[in-house]
Amino acid sequence: MVKLRVDFSKLHGCVEQMKAAYVDFTLNIIQRPMEPIDIDLGKGLEISLEDISCERGVLSYQGRQVLLYIKDHGSRVTAALEDAKNARRFHVTECKTLQEMRTKKRFDRYFVTNDLSGEFEISGFDSFTNEKVSGRARLMVCKNCLKKLNYKGFMSGSDVPCNVIWKNFSIEEFFKQYSSCFKYLPHHAKDDDAQYTEDWKLVSRNIKAERGFRCEQCGVQPTDHRNLLHVHHINGHKSDNRPSNLKVLCVDCHRKQASHEHIFISHQQMQLINRLRH
Repeated sequence: MVKLRVDFSKLHGCVEQMKAAYVDFTLNIIQRPMEPIDIDLGKGLEISLEDISCERGVLSYQGRQVLLYIKDHGSRVTAALEDAKNARRFHVTECKTLQEMRTKKRFDRYFVTNDLSGEFEISGFDSFTNEKVSGRARLMVCKNCLKKLNYKGFMSGSDVPCNVIWKNFSIEEFFKQYSSCFKYLPHHAKDDDAQYTEDWKLVSRNIKAERGFRCEQCGVQPTDHRNLLHVHHINGHKSDNRPSNLKVLCVDCHRKQASHEHIFISHQQMQLINRLRH
């Protein structure tokens, strides 16, 4: 249970200025618990390759976009923990490598996760002592997956060299690209409020009202779904709440701003925004 500490002093001050009467109230907030599958996927879940499907071109498990990898690195585990170049690759689509594994009926060595950190739990053994070794390693994406998806022009002659695309592959950016295809999203892929000022919620609510609850980028006006509207800090400083630095954006336009790739939209929200735009 999370204990909330809320300062109502400013609200009480407004009540006194208005000479209004105080009314007692209570907040009954029901927090929807995470489903067990989402908890397991955050940690990494052992599955059979037969249970994996390919949805909208990317790997899916029980309606969740996932990354697929082999946890067991055998005697290579120590080298893999020291340098990702020595580790097995993780997969994002049904590539040539996975198809070969299916043909060979090698179904039982895989783990899935939707952890966006880029770190994967791997294990193996020390080749000298034969003792078990485990830890978290930063694995690289499978090049065959990038080829299959032609990710960022990987196969179609992009101006960016293939090796640069491969080395700079971002899991967060990749998930963001396909987020509207999935109903369920990684629970830890949410914006962090730590840098906002204490009165940010009030500032945000007021600026939305002043600008007519309309996205200043695409013009969408979700009157009955105002949770789809965000307030963006133009200069990137979350403590700079000057009106000239604030811009009301729908969640889709907000996630397209620089350094905001971590913002996710559910499939239903994206459908609603598209309907309102039309």
